Order: sequence, then C-alpha cells, then structure tokens
Amino acid sequence: NGTALCNVPPKFDCYNSGCYGNNTFIDCDQSISHCSFNETGYPSCEPGYRGNGTNCSHSDQFYCSNMDNGTALCNVPPKFDCYNSGCYGNNTFIDCDQSISHCSFNETGYPSCEPGYRGNGTNCSHSDQFYCSNFENGTALCNVPPQYDCYDSGCYGNGTSITCDQSTSHCSFNETGYPSCEPGYRGNGTNCSHSDQFYCSNMDNGTALCNVPPQYDCYDSGCYGNGTFVTCDQSTSHCSFNETGYPSCEPGYRGNGTNCSHSD
Repeated sequence: NGTALCNVPPKFDCYNSGCYGNNTFIDCDQSISHCSFNETGYPSCEPGYRGNGTNCSHSDQFYCSNMDNGTALCNVPPKFDCYNSGCYGNNTFIDCDQSISHCSFNETGYPSCEPGYRGNGTNCSHSDQFYCSNFENGTALCNVPPQYDCYDSGCYGNGTSITCDQSTSHCSFNETGYPSCEPGYRGNGTNCSHSDQFYCSNMDNGTALCNVPPQYDCYDSGCYGNGTFVTCDQSTSHCSFNETGYPSCEPGYRGNGTNCSHSD
C-alpha cells in the first residue's frame, strides 16, 4: 500500500569483500557497503548500509578471510601445545602472548600484537611429559623434564614447606617465593647408583634420598602381619604392610634377614 518500511540489514561475523555479476568482479567492503546490479547484471558497490557475509561457529576462536570471488570465509586458527611469546619484524621485537593474541605487521613489516584469536606456536611430542618455554625471540620451545630414580616429596620456599609428589607434579613459586604444587609434569629428584639395589625415601624437607638395603647372609622367606603369613623370598623382594597391618610381598629390592657367625 506504499507505506514506508525501515529495514535493518543483517549483521555477519565475516563480510564479503566484493561484488560479482555479468562475469565481472569489483572490490566492495560489504561490512560498510553493499552490492547493487544494473539491468544487465553489472555490479556496483554502494555506500549506506552493509551487505552480505557469513556467520561463524562460536565454539572456538576464528578470523575472517575471503575467497578470490570475495565470498567471506571463517577460519579457525590452529591450536598448539606451546605458544610464541612475541612478534618480530623489521628488526623489532615486541611481547605478545600468542595463546590469546596474534601478530600483525604493517606495510613496513613493523609488528603489533592484536587480540581476537590465538597465533603461532609449536606442537610437542606426547611420548613424555613436557613444559613450555620461549627463546629470546619469542619462539616457543617444548622442554622434557628430566627423569629421576627418586623424587622429592615437597616444595620449600619463604620459610614454608608443602607436600608435593614431584614424580607427577612440580614446584612453583610466586613473587614472594611462596611455594605451590602444580600438576602437568614431574619435578625434582635425585638419581641413585645402580651398582646395587636401592629404595627411595625423603628427608623432612622433602628432598629425595637413595637408600641401599642391607645385605644379609641368610634372608627371611616370608612376611607376617595381622595374623597372616605370606611367602616372600626376601633375598629379592621385601615385605610391605597396608593400613591394617596385612602383609604383601613386593619386588624391587631385598628385605630382611640375618647375618651368621663367620668363625666356622
């Protein structure tokens, strides 16, 4: 009936960068303009309101690009185990946590750190534990923590000791030196001489100790606890007891026995 209508053009995550018609492509930033076509189908880029684009999945980060015909594309940046910590270009380095941001470069190659989506990094071998660090130029590094025979059982700092099984976790310290126990990769310990059997224990401050079990002339043949006897050749194994005192025979190192007189 001729009544005027106000129409709000839809918003998109990513916008087309051109118009195509009658075998002709023209540049057109459709985040601010839109395509129009004459009676022969020839395109023109018109200001006034936005045009066409595409919406992206918001289940992950994304950035926009365009196909050769200007159609908008949603791009999910790859994920890495360790991320670069800076951007380098035109002999200039700037800090940039690329787990949450990415590098951009102006026409002279000078870098800037831009929010919105993650940037570059490196993937690590998952055949062992690892932790991340960075070169001076910000490039990510995968570091495999050393393995030990015996691991520390705590962290100590700023006059405070906390329990921490460093066979599975590691110590971290805040700016005042106060310790925390962090999961993710193993921490510190000590290696033992393999010239004899050994078992692990820990000092009061959690430092790992290697202990060589004593040698005997004759070894016990079983373990007894909580009214129960189990067979155990303690020349190669040792006794262990659960919280109720029930015994078990454990491999790994020798156990108890007795020494004999060598006068005959």
